[in-house]
Amino acid sequence: MVRSGGAWGIHPEGTRSPDGRIYKGHTGVIRVAAATGTPVVPIALTGTDGRNRRTFLRSRVTVDVLPPLDMSDVSIDDEVSIRRATDRLIDAIAARTGQERVPVYAKPGSARKQAS
Repeated sequence: MVRSGGAWGIHPEGTRSPDGRIYKGHTGVIRVAAATGTPVVPIALTGTDGRNRRTFLRSRVTVDVLPPLDMSDVSIDDEVSIRRATDRLIDAIAARTGQERVPVYAKPGSARKQAS
C-alpha cells in the first residue's frame, strides 16, 4: 500500500493505553518507513479517555497532525537507529498530548480490562 502511494496508519504502542500514559513504542512503523522510504507523520489524539457507547457521540476528540519525523539517521539494518527513531516518535506524541512516558510495553487487551 505504501509503495503504491497510499497512506498507512498504525498505533505505535500496539494497543490502547490502559491508564492514559504513553507506553514504549514497537518498532514496526519505523521499520516500514525505513524499508519503503516513506515519511513518518505522528498523530496525537486527545480527548479519547472516558469514552464509551453512551458518551461516544457527545465527546470531542482532537486529532493533531504533527510535523514528519527526521528519518535521515535511520537504517533498516541498524537496530539502535530504529529504536531511537521509535522513541522520537513516542516523544513527539507525548510532548503534544502531555502524557507521561512509561518505559515498558503496554499489555494488549489491558485497556479493555481497565474500562470494565
